[in-house]
Amino acid sequence: QMALLQEAAQRPGHPVELPGEMLVPGAEEGVCGQLITGTGMRDGLWLCALIQLAQLTEDILHALLFLMTAIAPWRLISCVHLLCVPRSCWLACVSSRAVRLATLKDNALRRYCLIIEPVLNAEAKKHATDTRAKRDSYCTVQHAAAGRLSDFALPPHTLERSLVAELRRAGQATEAMVQQLEAHAALQEAVAAYWPSLTFAVHLQLPSRTLDPNEHAYALQHIASAEKRAHNLLLASATRLTKLAKLAVLQATEDAVATNRQHGCICGSLLSKPRDELGHLVRSFAFQAISDWGIAALLSLLVLTVYRLPCLYREVRIAGSASVSDRLRVAIFHEVWLLSRDLWRLLTATAASLLALATLLRAIDFLEDALLNCDSLVEL
Repeated sequence: QMALLQEAAQRPGHPVELPGEMLVPGAEEGVCGQLITGTGMRDGLWLCALIQLAQLTEDILHALLFLMTAIAPWRLISCVHLLCVPRSCWLACVSSRAVRLATLKDNALRRYCLIIEPVLNAEAKKHATDTRAKRDSYCTVQHAAAGRLSDFALPPHTLERSLVAELRRAGQATEAMVQQLEAHAALQEAVAAYWPSLTFAVHLQLPSRTLDPNEHAYALQHIASAEKRAHNLLLASATRLTKLAKLAVLQATEDAVATNRQHGCICGSLLSKPRDELGHLVRSFAFQAISDWGIAALLSLLVLTVYRLPCLYREVRIAGSASVSDRLRVAIFHEVWLLSRDLWRLLTATAASLLALATLLRAIDFLEDALLNCDSLVEL
């Protein structure tokens, strides 16, 4: 019985089902007898006052966050719009963005698949006689495949997970979209890691004569056939995601029209939304406003360094269903990561060169190898 009272206190405005024995006359004495007689009234008032004070503090913080979104006026306008429309409109925006980012990743993985097979073949031949590579072929393929994959601009995993978590928060309304996104992510992971690993493992068997040329070609043919089917599944999954996103947008449009007819104005949903949903939207847009200025700071860093700007321009110009904003964000994150990697390589190569020159004994050999054989900081 007390659990039912606690549920009613924690969910104000929502109905709570009561068992039949609590609806008979006199049942209130067994639950709230002492409160009815006046016992504990002072404690109850203190508890209510503290709860209201906590909610007031939370509302003030959300109001400050809402005002903070003014630093990015485009986010403020979007926040006001989504606060005044039904919840399905926000879910449609999140679903559409998740699908656009998935499509952007599909395009990058498609370009990655075109160059990875000859790279793995050359890497297998290079390490065929290395016993350590044979013993730890997993690390070798990870180094070869991941090194090439890092050259492509992919959406950050944290962003993808946050979008899925936002859709999962909606419950059954977006259950189909969440399941499809998770299945699509598994297919993308297979394209990025599983099939290259199988191909690399087969390539390793040929120089070691574990497989003869006919068996090697036969195994590669079967892997290529299975990989083609996996790519077809990925395309079918992308089509399914696009349909679900369109259905979400259509449902949001219908809900907005129905709400407008019911309340007579576009702001009718604002007063009917629960506090926690309003606060969640304000927090989301405040974070996005801060991230927008963070992206601007990273872009300024790329402009100062200059040499990554042509690569950034090429990545943003790649055609696809993703918006220019999403492509720009992903490209900036990727180029800044590559810039930090280049700086680290520069520092380590400089330190290693200074140590090599400091030994004096090997300095001449080091300079000769560096000038004749080294074409990059990694080789240096």
